[in-house]
Amino acid sequence: MNVNKFDRQTRIWTKCHQTMLNVSKVCVIGSNYLSAEDIGFITVIDDCVTTMDKLDKFFYKEYPFNKVNLSRCTALANCLKDLNHNTVIESIHLNNLDLIDEKIISDFDIIIITKKLTLANYASIVQMNKLYNTPYITASVFGVYGLIDFYFQNYLAFDVKVEFDYNLHNYFPDFDKIVNRIDFINQKDFDSKYELKDFDIDCIRKNIFKDNTGNWPNYKESLRWLFKCLKKPCASHNIFTFKDNERNILLSKLFNALNIFISQNNRYPIIQNFNLPDMHSSNDYFTELANFYQLLAFNDIKQFKSILNTLTQGENLNIDEEFLIYFVNHCKSANVLCSNCIHLTDWNKNTVKDIDIELDNVEYIICRNYQILQIHSKKNLSENAQVLSHFKKIIPQNLYNKFHLRLEDL
Repeated sequence: MNVNKFDRQTRIWTKCHQTMLNVSKVCVIGSNYLSAEDIGFITVIDDCVTTMDKLDKFFYKEYPFNKVNLSRCTALANCLKDLNHNTVIESIHLNNLDLIDEKIISDFDIIIITKKLTLANYASIVQMNKLYNTPYITASVFGVYGLIDFYFQNYLAFDVKVEFDYNLHNYFPDFDKIVNRIDFINQKDFDSKYELKDFDIDCIRKNIFKDNTGNWPNYKESLRWLFKCLKKPCASHNIFTFKDNERNILLSKLFNALNIFISQNNRYPIIQNFNLPDMHSSNDYFTELANFYQLLAFNDIKQFKSILNTLTQGENLNIDEEFLIYFVNHCKSANVLCSNCIHLTDWNKNTVKDIDIELDNVEYIICRNYQILQIHSKKNLSENAQVLSHFKKIIPQNLYNKFHLRLEDL
C-alpha cells in the first residue's frame, strides 16, 4: 500500500485499518467525505436527502444527475463511481436508520459509522456488530460515547503492583436476585408516593447494597489514574469530534463527579434508567425493597447531576440523563481499572515477539481479548527473561491459561 497516497486515511484510522478497507466489503453509515477513502467494495447507508448547502459542501452539484432532494447516499455513490472506477459501489436509502437490521450488518466485513446517530441507534448497531463479530470504526462522530465504549468494553488493564478484585461488575449480587423475581410492568416517572415504613435503611445498605469492589482506596485511586489514561491520545481507530481540551474538560468533570459521589456514598451511583420502572410483587418485602431501590436510584441520579452541575458552572457541556446513564453503566461494567495505565499506542503484529517477562520490572500491562498488547517496563526486557510465578497471582487461573504474553518494541 502506498502510504503517501493514503496519508489522510492512515492518520484517521491507521495503516492497518486502511489495508483492511482496501480489500474488504465495507458498509459506511453516513454520507460525507470519509465515505470516499479508496475502498474496494462499498455500500453507503443514509436516511437524508441532499440540500443546496450540501450540494456545495460535498461538490455534488458538479455531477448533473445530482439534484436537491435526491437521496444523499445515491448522490455520493454517483460521485464515488466517477472518482473510483475500480470500486464496486452501492447505496441504500432508509427512511429511518432504525431500519438497519442484522441482515444488512451481517453482509459486510467491516462497518464504518461516520454519521451522528442517536445513542439508541449506535447501541443497536454496535450490538449487531458484536453479534456477528464484525469490526467497526466510529469515525469523527461519537466523541465521548465512542471513547467510553472503546475503553470500557474492549480493553482490560492489569496493575501488576496491586492485587484487587477482578470481578467488579456486580456490585449488588443479593439484590439482583431479588429484583429478578419482581415484575417490571410499565415505564413511568418516579412518584414520591413511596415511603419506607418500618425499614432499617442502614441495615439494608449494609446487607443488600454491600460494596463488592475489594480494595476500596486502591479502586478510587484507579479511577483517578484511569482519567489520566483517557486524557492521553486514544488508539486511532476511534476518532472524536471533541477537541483535546474540550474532551479533557468533559471527561475531567465526569470522572471528578463520579469520584466525589463515590467518596460521599462509598459506592457507585445506582442508575438504571431515568424513567424508572414501576415494580410490583405479591411479597411485601420484595415490594418494599424494590421501592427502596427505586427511591435510591432516583436520588442517586439527582445527586450525581447536582455534583456535575456544580463542577460545570458556566460551562455549556450539554450532558443529559441518557449520557449519564451510559457513562455510569460503562464505568460499572469495567472489569479492571488499572492505576498505572497510561495509554494505548499503535502496534504492528509483525514486530511483536513472544517472550517471557520479569514482572518485578513491569509497571503496567494493557490487553485486549486476553491478548497482551503492551507491557511497559522499568528496564529493557530481553527474550531470555524468566517468567516469574507472580503473574499467576495477579490473573485468575481461568484467564491465565488464555493469555499470550507479548511485548511491544518500545
